[in-house]
Formats: sequence, C-alpha cells, structure tokens
Amino acid sequence: MSDDVWPVQGEVGSLSTFNGIGYELKGFTRTDPSGRCFATRWWVVLLPLLPLERYYVTEKEMTADAVGWTTHYLIHGQSYLRIGEIVRTYLFCWLIGPAMALGPSLGLAALMIEVVDASFNVPFWVIVVTIVGGFIGSFCIVSLLLMTYRKRWAPLRTVRWVEGPPTHKDSS
Repeated sequence: MSDDVWPVQGEVGSLSTFNGIGYELKGFTRTDPSGRCFATRWWVVLLPLLPLERYYVTEKEMTADAVGWTTHYLIHGQSYLRIGEIVRTYLFCWLIGPAMALGPSLGLAALMIEVVDASFNVPFWVIVVTIVGGFIGSFCIVSLLLMTYRKRWAPLRTVRWVEGPPTHKDSS
C-alpha cells in the first residue's frame, strides 16, 4: 500500500530546538531508491511529546557550528501521520532507548556498590570510570541499533503523489 503525498502548502514548520525544547524530525522510514524517506515532525522537550506533521524528505548534509550539530533536510511533500510510526517512536524514545542506555550503567553501579560494601579497596575513580564507561558503551550500542534499524529494518514506504489532502466538506 502506498502513502499519499502532496506538495507542502505554505511554510514548513520549524525544525530546531533550543536546550532540548523545540521541533525535530523523528520516526524515519527506510530510504527509497530515490534517497527519500518519511519522517514525522515532533514537538519535543528532551523526548518527543506531540507528533505534528509527517513529511517526505531527503536528509542533506550535517553541519557544525558554535551551538552544535545541525542536520539539513529537503522537504518534498507532506503525508498523513501513521499511528504505527508514532507508537514506535514513543516506545523507542520513552522505554527501549532509556532502558538500554541506563540499564547497564545502573547494573554496574549496583555491582560497584557491592564491591565497595565487601570492603575491597577500590578507588573512587575506578567506580566512576566504570559507571561512565558503561553508560557511554550503552549509548553507542543504542545509536548503532538505531542506525541499523533506519537502514535495514524500518518500513519501506511507496509514494503516490496527489494534488492535496482530501478536504472534508460539511454535509449540512
């Protein structure tokens, strides 16, 4: 089944954040042969809170400035929000990602507390490096899994260009 895509009417909403609050594209599908994919524009406060629009985009270059990294997108069209993509984004960003990133670190912290309680002479810096290293390792694994998902496992959607979204006329 193909997704209806229509030209964007007017300006595209903001795709920027400041201190983790703003708008981001999330829930990317796999890129099609033309190098384009679908992504949903979310209002975020560190984590995605509200899905707003779904766009058909090409991911362009990533640039760095004094504030951080910025990914640029070329927006080709707009489509309907998909409930499956919204649910997957919520599950990953609110449950799976944090659990995978924090789980090993918390496990290492508990292990190190047991080591300290057992009266082993473990320097404090070893405990901190172990916990921070576990968090960094977990973050790298989550990032690698997310990139693999986008390239191999995310749904591949086909596009059907239409004139515009259907309008629902009042029947009265």
